[in-house]
Amino acid sequence: MLWRAAERLDEEAGVPPPGKAEVTVMPVPEAVLRWNELVASFPHLAFEQGYSWGVYRHAFGWQPLRCIFSSSDRVWGLSQCLVKEIKPCRAAVIWVPSGPLLKSNDWQAVREGVAGLFEGWRVYLRIDPPGPGSRLVVQELTRSGWRPAPCRLNSRQTIIVSLEDEEETRRGRLSGNWRHNLTRGERRGGRVVCWRGGGSVEILAELYGQMVAFKGIAPMMNEQSLRHMMRAFGSRFMVMVAHDPAGHVLAARGAGWLGTHGHDLFAATSEEGRKTYASYVTLWKLLETLREEGVRTYDLGGVDPERVPGVFNFKRGIGGTSVQRSGEWEWSNSRMLSWAVNAWVRAQAFARG
Repeated sequence: MLWRAAERLDEEAGVPPPGKAEVTVMPVPEAVLRWNELVASFPHLAFEQGYSWGVYRHAFGWQPLRCIFSSSDRVWGLSQCLVKEIKPCRAAVIWVPSGPLLKSNDWQAVREGVAGLFEGWRVYLRIDPPGPGSRLVVQELTRSGWRPAPCRLNSRQTIIVSLEDEEETRRGRLSGNWRHNLTRGERRGGRVVCWRGGGSVEILAELYGQMVAFKGIAPMMNEQSLRHMMRAFGSRFMVMVAHDPAGHVLAARGAGWLGTHGHDLFAATSEEGRKTYASYVTLWKLLETLREEGVRTYDLGGVDPERVPGVFNFKRGIGGTSVQRSGEWEWSNSRMLSWAVNAWVRAQAFARG
């Protein structure tokens, strides 16, 4: 399996690269042409390290900073940093989602290299390594001056679905309940439409609003963020939309992909859609269509068995591999800045319920 092989690579990567690390910030024109190609050369799934994710987050005030780490002319690391500068205070908050990507466990060089770009500033740096959380990685992070972030943005656990096999084989890996509900949803008739690189943002936003209302949860996106998402990912954004026989929208599931790796981006189901199992049909159709596009692994976007057990059980039933990552780690040269960032993260988690 992909993640077992990745774990072996982590175990073999304990020797730091020879020579002093050099950090190169890739200029935008070159990043457009080469960044995704470089990301795809690393062993771990890292959709949020893709160029388009940086474009998407830029719409929310984060400045993408794409760094290449090398020693002796050998590239051994990449880091797409999302930066918010507080210039009056000479402070920078730096978030590296699903990164950095490393072929060597030189976490100290990453920390010193990125922080060195803001010499003389107060710096807060948070990373979220994409590989399995092996004991070696945790030891190296701790030894290199990092500490586990006390308040986290994301779950450490996710589920990766392999799309290598034919549909019949993959159906056989579904849990009994998932397979039963998928069959019931398919028998309801209706219609599933595939939107590629666009579609009605208004319809998706309305559907999402309905779901938020009947579940009584805090909204994580809105019409504007959906519009930014479609614009940033363009032709690499796909949504499956299920309608009932009367044409009413029941459910929608959206994804982006980078190379052979797909990633969950959007999901919404109406109350009627839950009764008709439309969410099962949209996810299954999405995976089938992505497979036709050459996608071979799909990240279901994180699970939290304790806080959101219903979502966890739904995603687990599709027969993927549960992956436990090392989680979010932080470093800062300012205790006050670190406290402020974690207070903000804590408030976000509280708002989500």
